This record gives sequence, C-alpha cells and structure tokens, in this order.
Amino acid sequence: MAKKLTQNQKLFIAEYLKDRNATRAYFAAYPSVKSENAARVNASRTLTKANIKAAILKGIDAQEKRTQISADKTLREIARVGFSDIRKLFDENGNLKSVAELDDDIAAAIAAVEVITTGSGDNI
Repeated sequence: MAKKLTQNQKLFIAEYLKDRNATRAYFAAYPSVKSENAARVNASRTLTKANIKAAILKGIDAQEKRTQISADKTLREIARVGFSDIRKLFDENGNLKSVAELDDDIAAAIAAVEVITTGSGDNI
C-alpha cells in the first residue's frame, strides 16, 4: 500500500510538474528552507520516494492527455527551431519566399515577421 502524500508533498509535486525543477519546487513546498544546497539535496531525495515518483508519473500522464503535448513533441518543436536553416527562407535568386512556399519546419521555426516599407508610390 502506497504511503499517503502530505500537503507539502502534494505541493512539491504540483510545483515540480510546472517546470520539472525539483529545487524550485522544494522551495515552494517548504518555504522555511533557505539554503539552495539543502533544497537541492532534499528535492533529490524527495524524487526517489516511491509514492512521489508514482504521483509525478500520474501527473505527467494527465498533463500529456490534457494538453496533447508530450515531451517527445516538445523536443521535436525545439529541434525545428534549433536546426532550422535561414537559407530555406529564400529562393535560388536570393529573394524572400512567400509564406505559402515555406515548408512546415521552416514555418514553425519563425517566431516573428517584421515588414519594413521604404519608398513611395510605385517605388515601394
């Protein structure tokens, strides 16, 4: 039979599930702890407890079901940005491609577009 979770442990788990930062979660759950080292060591110990591990896995599973976002999907999107190639924004003549011409990976890697208009009349 699994040990019941204390209120502090429940808070630790909830905070941990936000960003997977155990030290930060420990500080949130145990505010009387002032030392970064103590929080880090105790957070590490807390993560090894079977009932904590089980609750975290259950929470991660619930997050993935709720958001339809898995760690794998997140890593794929990070890879799209990290491995994007700016040259794919331009055609063989060095002209910027239209949005419709961009492949899915390049389109996903673009965070913003800034349009600067210069000139006037027919010379824009």
